[in-house]
Amino acid sequence: MSESSPPLKILFVVNPQSGKTDIDWLQIITDHFAEETATAEILELEKDCDPEVISKKIDEFKPQRVIAVGGDGTVKLVAEQILDKPEISLGILPAGSANGMAKELNIPVKPEDALKLCYDGVPQKIHLIKVNDEICIHLSDVGFNAFVIKMFESQEGRGMWGYVKASWKALWQHDKLDVKI
Repeated sequence: MSESSPPLKILFVVNPQSGKTDIDWLQIITDHFAEETATAEILELEKDCDPEVISKKIDEFKPQRVIAVGGDGTVKLVAEQILDKPEISLGILPAGSANGMAKELNIPVKPEDALKLCYDGVPQKIHLIKVNDEICIHLSDVGFNAFVIKMFESQEGRGMWGYVKASWKALWQHDKLDVKI
């Protein structure tokens, strides 16, 4: 940005229910931006947050970048709120259970390195697809894997052990297939 440009405005949408981590994202973001020229605001999501809360905050703050702090579900939720706003870039701070999309995009897992990308990173276009009126920003699954994700989303546990638990349950509840190789 040139010297005459106004400071970059960044909205961080933090999902505290995402993943299983001891990282205090609110404190890390606040500390990091205390000495930056970019203006940062934080929206901490409540459990089962109405997406309209995110849209309203975006409309009020008018950021150039919105950063999803969470996993793939949080990224999808935030992306859906800016689909009709091409002037806003989406960023990711990986704070979920698996962080598949962040891994695919080579976003660092170290908070300080990932935060640096939030203002220094160069936005790139990605492809989306829509399946049965659902936006798919990273993955679209059918069959057993989709069943595992559905089980994972309906249970209490998070993190990798949450996926293991959901997989185990799904294995015993899913229709069995007789397969020969």
